[in-house]
Amino acid sequence: MCRSLRASRPTLALFIFALIIFSSSLPSLAAAAQSTPITLSLDATEAPRRIFHAKLNIPASPGPLTLLYPKWLPGNHRPTGPIANLLGLHMIAAGKTLTWLRDDVNMYAFHCEVPAGANSVEATFDYVTPSRGPGRLILRQLTSS
Repeated sequence: MCRSLRASRPTLALFIFALIIFSSSLPSLAAAAQSTPITLSLDATEAPRRIFHAKLNIPASPGPLTLLYPKWLPGNHRPTGPIANLLGLHMIAAGKTLTWLRDDVNMYAFHCEVPAGANSVEATFDYVTPSRGPGRLILRQLTSS
């Protein structure tokens, strides 16, 4: 028997969308992003426990950087981005741990300062999915033939 993870299309799309959009801050990202892609690593070894470990390498220039988590989701008529499912955010640039602050008004925005000499920011975090309701993942046993 092999175990397979099958996510509903909206859930999986939302998670991947969240990871990519989370890294889309414009000012310091714009110039660097034209030549260097954002890389995403996803560790789903704890998927049966509904925990996903993500690592984003985001091109950035020294100076202020704002990372945004998606607030408005397609098909929703209110800001319902599952920000509460984001855990353990850590950011590193040029070998230094970055101190980040949540925006005073927009809880979906995270501010940090990219140090001189850095050309990217590595953001690591965990994403947990609810066991019931929207956003849940469906686990199924598949038998191999």
